[in-house]
Amino acid sequence: MLTRRRSLPSWAPHACLVLLLAACGQKQTPQELLQRAEARLAANDAAGAQSLLIEALTRTPNDARLHIVLARADLALGNPVTAQGSLQRALELGAPKEEVVGELTRVLLAAGEQRRVIDLVGDVGQWSQPRRLLLALSKAEAALALPDYDPRELTKSFVNVFRLRSTAQADGAIADLAWFDRYTEALRSKQVRVEAGYQHFACNREPEVTEKAPLTAAPVPPSGRRVLRVGPGQQLRRPSEAARVARDNDLIEIEAGTYVGDVALWTQNGLLLRGVNGRPHLDSQGHVAQEQGIWVFRGNDIAVENIEFSGARSRDRNGSGIRFLGRNLTVRDSFFHDNEDGVLTWNAPDGDILIERSVFAHNGAGDGQSHNIYIGKIRTFTLRFSHSHDSVSGHEVKSRARINRIEYNRLTDEDDGNSSYLIDLPEGGYAYVVGNVLEKGARAENPNAIAFASENRDVQGGGLWVINNTFYNRYLDVTFVANRSKAVAQVVNNVLAGAPAFLLKGPGTEHSNFGRPGASMADPAAYDFRLTSASQLIDAATDPGNADSMPLWPQFEYVHPASGRARQRVAALDVGAYEFCGW
Repeated sequence: MLTRRRSLPSWAPHACLVLLLAACGQKQTPQELLQRAEARLAANDAAGAQSLLIEALTRTPNDARLHIVLARADLALGNPVTAQGSLQRALELGAPKEEVVGELTRVLLAAGEQRRVIDLVGDVGQWSQPRRLLLALSKAEAALALPDYDPRELTKSFVNVFRLRSTAQADGAIADLAWFDRYTEALRSKQVRVEAGYQHFACNREPEVTEKAPLTAAPVPPSGRRVLRVGPGQQLRRPSEAARVARDNDLIEIEAGTYVGDVALWTQNGLLLRGVNGRPHLDSQGHVAQEQGIWVFRGNDIAVENIEFSGARSRDRNGSGIRFLGRNLTVRDSFFHDNEDGVLTWNAPDGDILIERSVFAHNGAGDGQSHNIYIGKIRTFTLRFSHSHDSVSGHEVKSRARINRIEYNRLTDEDDGNSSYLIDLPEGGYAYVVGNVLEKGARAENPNAIAFASENRDVQGGGLWVINNTFYNRYLDVTFVANRSKAVAQVVNNVLAGAPAFLLKGPGTEHSNFGRPGASMADPAAYDFRLTSASQLIDAATDPGNADSMPLWPQFEYVHPASGRARQRVAALDVGAYEFCGW
C-alpha cells in the first residue's frame, strides 16, 4: 500500500526550521494511532479514540486489532450495533475468539442477550487470566437480569467475581468495579431481582432503537484530520468548492440547507463527509459531475453520513446520487430519491461496501437497468437497517458482490410501486438474506422477489441462505426465492403472507416456513408485521444454525423508518422478521 502524504498547515515550515525537518512531516503509523486510541479510552475519551481508530483503518483496513478496539470505543459511545459489526469484521480477518470475547459479551448485554452471554462465557476458568475478571463480571450481570436463574449459580458468579477482583486488580481492561459493589449490596438485601427490573429475557419492555445521536459540528477537530466546513456562512460555501481543495483524510462538514445544482468530483482518499446541524440536501436538478453522479468518488476508503441526494440525470440514463469508482465505501443515515440510480458502484475485487440506516426511494430511469442500489463486483456488500422502496422499473437492491449480507431491512414496492426484483444477486456468490421485511406490489414488473445467479446459472460454488424474513405479496404467481444456480439454497423460518406465492424455485432445502395468508400479525397490509398473541408463528421456527462461521440466528429487527433494535431471544425462535414479546 502506498503511503499517502498529508499537506502541512501554514505554521509547519517554521516549526521545521527549529525541529528536525525529517521528523516534522512524518505521519503517525497505525500502531502509534492505536496506542494513542487505547490511551484515550483509558482516559474515558471514547470519541477521541474513535477518530484515531478510523484514521488508522483508512490506512490498514484489514488490521483486526483496530476493529476490536474500535468496537470498545463504539460501546463506550452507546453504539452496540456498530460495535458488533466491528467485532464481526475482526473475526472475519482472523482474530481469535479469545481476543473479541470480552467486547462481544458487552454487545450481547446491550442487546438484551443475557442467555447468550452466559453460554458464551461458560466456565470462566477456560479463559486467559487477563480476561477472566471482565468475563466474570459480564456473566454475573447477565445472571442478575434473569429472575429465573438458579440462585446458587448466581451466588457462585458473584463469589467468582470477588475472588478474581482480589487477585487481578491491576488488569488494565477491567470495567468500573463500582458495578460489583452496587449489586453485591443488592444481593445481600435480597433486592437483586427488583433492582434489575427485567422480566424473563427482558421481554417486558420494548428494546431501545439503534438510532444515532444527531450530528452537530465538532468544536474541536477530530485528532489526525483536517476539517473543512461548508455552508452559506463559511469560506467554502458549496460542497464542490471543498472538493477542489480537499486533501487525503480530510473531514468535510456540510451545514444543513439545500445546495441546488451543486455536483462534485472527489479524487482524494480517506475522506469522511457528513452533514451537520440537520441534513443537507444536494438537489442537483438534473446536473451530474462527469456525466455520472452528484458526487463521483475516484478515491478509496470513503465514508458519507447524513446527506440527501436527489435529481441526478445523465445522457446514458444512470445519473447517480453517489457514483463510486474506488475501494471501500460506507454510507450511513442518508437519503437517495428521484435519481436515475441511488448508489452505483464499479468493480473493486478487494473492496467492501456498507450501507446502513439509509432510505432509497423512486430511483430509476424507467428502463429496468437503473436501480435504487446497484453494487458492482466487489468483495463484500452489507445492507442493514435501511428502507429501499419504489424503484422505478428497477430493483430495490442489486449486487454483484462476492459476499452479500442483506439484513434487517424493509425492501418494498409500497402501494403503487413498479419495481422488478426486490433483491437481485445476478452473480451468485455467498448471500445471507436475514430478518428483512419484504413486499411485492400489485404493479411490480417481475414475478420474483429474490433472484440468485440469474446471469451466472452454471455457478456451483457459494450459497444462498434466506432466513427469518417476512414477505407480503400483492402480486399473482410470485416466486419468493428464484435460485438459478447449481448451489443449494437454504430457505428457513420465513413467512409468506398476502396472496399465495411459490416459496422456492431451483435447488434448495426448506423448512419451518409459513405460507398461509393468515398469520395473526398486527396489520400486514400497513407493513406492521409484529405478531399478536394468537399468532401461529410464535415459537414455531427452528434454530437455523451457522453457515461456516456466519451465525444465522437473527440478532436484530428492522424498525421503521430506517433503523433497528435488538431482537429479543424468547424461548424458541419465532417465524419471520419479528419476535413476539407481548407489546
